Amino acid sequence: MQTLTYVSLFSGIGGFELGIERATADTGNDFKQTAAKSHLSRSGNLPLPNPITGRSRCIGFSEIDQTSRDIYQRHFPQHPDLGDIKQIDPASLADFDLLCGGFPCQSFSIAGNRSGLEDERGALFFDMARLVAAKRPRFLLLENVRGFLSHGQGHTALQCFATLDELGYDLQWQVLNSKDFGLPQNRERIYLVGHRRGDPRSQVFPFTHAATHPDPHAARALAGATGLYRLRRLTPLECERVQGFPDQWTQGPSDRQRYMALGNAVSPPVVEAVCRRLFQTPH
Repeated sequence: MQTLTYVSLFSGIGGFELGIERATADTGNDFKQTAAKSHLSRSGNLPLPNPITGRSRCIGFSEIDQTSRDIYQRHFPQHPDLGDIKQIDPASLADFDLLCGGFPCQSFSIAGNRSGLEDERGALFFDMARLVAAKRPRFLLLENVRGFLSHGQGHTALQCFATLDELGYDLQWQVLNSKDFGLPQNRERIYLVGHRRGDPRSQVFPFTHAATHPDPHAARALAGATGLYRLRRLTPLECERVQGFPDQWTQGPSDRQRYMALGNAVSPPVVEAVCRRLFQTPH
């Protein structure tokens, strides 16, 4: 298989990168094995050599939150920093196969102000679309909160879908829950994939069944924080496990910053599952 090249936008702490790496790695499906070899040992905090990305290569990432940038660059120092998405010149980018990212969700979430594309953060969708129009990658992989679908009585999502359709992409989407991919949390997110029109395409959705092999490492983390008569807040380490990241992935910043970075992150096991279907040979 030819090396997959990609650009990561709104990259956070590297959840897309971990999922893509696992989906394209020659070592197979075992996330814990891949993570231990490529990033951090679960038995300690010592970083191992730079991650071996197998058959994928990131040609650039964009993230403006400083805490997330620091975490990201510690794990992926070889990934070129593209800076603020609003300032990216597409002419400076080599061609690439995939554009991925979880475009800002606060303006579409129940917890946010739900101002949608009128919000500066929501409008960053169009900066992403600008790069898609200029570079026309073969694949798109985007993520957002479920509230994105209902915002503005559905008009916001339709406007985004119509924009990508006009740019020449056939779209598939589904709301996926992290609990169905081996993680002990109820986390619903919309995943949207696009195939450049005219190219062969694989069928990514629907996912119709829950994971049959939940991650016992993550399950124990959640069980340790709950009991018959008491509840306590998950530690940052436990949140990493519940999200599907290697232990101590976010170490360094304050606990508050780690909670925020993990709360905004995409779940790598879900990304991996979607990518395994997205990159398979079309039938």
